[in-house]
Amino acid sequence: MIVEIDPPGEKRTSLPITLTIKKTSKKPSVEVLELGNISVKKYGNNYQAQFWAQTPGQYNLIVKESKNTFEKIINIKEQTYITFKNEFGFFLILFLITSLGMIKWIKKILKTKN
Repeated sequence: MIVEIDPPGEKRTSLPITLTIKKTSKKPSVEVLELGNISVKKYGNNYQAQFWAQTPGQYNLIVKESKNTFEKIINIKEQTYITFKNEFGFFLILFLITSLGMIKWIKKILKTKN
């Protein structure tokens, strides 16, 4: 039994965690101790389970298939969002850079015409 966890990097709150279970003879059971049993669905020749964690912390993942057991502790960090003030600042800077570039470009075109 092979268990792949997606996303492979840092796990964050508000993003789904998808488990793909490969090379298994029967439908496995998936449990996250802090959340309970997770539904498992057939996905091609594999099985897939998905869950969300709304609070940061450690989650104990247990995947069981007849004789095989896969256990892993997943660390989930808090999802951070950019504030409106920062987002507007980035937009303003990009707008100014683009505007200056277009002004220079138009001046260059007008000089070459004369």
